[in-house]
Amino acid sequence: MKQAFILFLLVGLKLQAQSPYNNRLSFQTGLFHYFFDDSRLMNTGKYQWLELPASKPSAFNSSFSVNYQYQLPTKRLVNFEISNYKKGYVYPTSDPDLFKVKFRSNRDLNVCFLTAKTLQPKLNLCYGAGPSMRFSFYYQDTASISQASLNFSANEFSQFSLGANSRISLEYSPVKWLTLFTQMQLAAFVYVRNASFYSNKLLFDPYFKPAQFNVPSRFDLSLRFGAGINF
Repeated sequence: MKQAFILFLLVGLKLQAQSPYNNRLSFQTGLFHYFFDDSRLMNTGKYQWLELPASKPSAFNSSFSVNYQYQLPTKRLVNFEISNYKKGYVYPTSDPDLFKVKFRSNRDLNVCFLTAKTLQPKLNLCYGAGPSMRFSFYYQDTASISQASLNFSANEFSQFSLGANSRISLEYSPVKWLTLFTQMQLAAFVYVRNASFYSNKLLFDPYFKPAQFNVPSRFDLSLRFGAGINF
């Protein structure tokens, strides 16, 4: 990690000496995602750290993306994004030895056309919208803590979706080659197709809450944080 940080700084300093800054390569994480259903923003509660099969629970979302951004001759920006999201949840049942595992995974390809407004010399507000493509995977399982190998009533479901994304971000550039930002992004999908050849649509058990996922999840509101190198 220390070597990567030093390399990041050296690359940035080199680019500062020879670049027009029309390009940006950025990395960001989306710690909070809201899907407008009963899934939790954070996996908090009594059972979040149970080591159950396929759950791999944690408090925060595993959400990361890589972006390439280019400034057009019109001064507008075009942003290309590849992102990966996955999150598992553990819920209790009426049987103290049995738990439900819910899992959702999204892989997105996004394009966004942005407009930048200068608020202060080093502070910008960017906003825009563009098309989105998503590959989703849902998983439900029942697991036992008394016998880790016991798994049954498992269901899987995969989807392909097309839609749009919109975002607004606040960007701070302490130096010309480095930008730190926080971003609110909303994705909405209008075309959804079943990508599973071996299973029907996943039905989550409704007898306990909060456990109900929207399948498909047509809306995804996320809060993201990131840093980018300008060159």
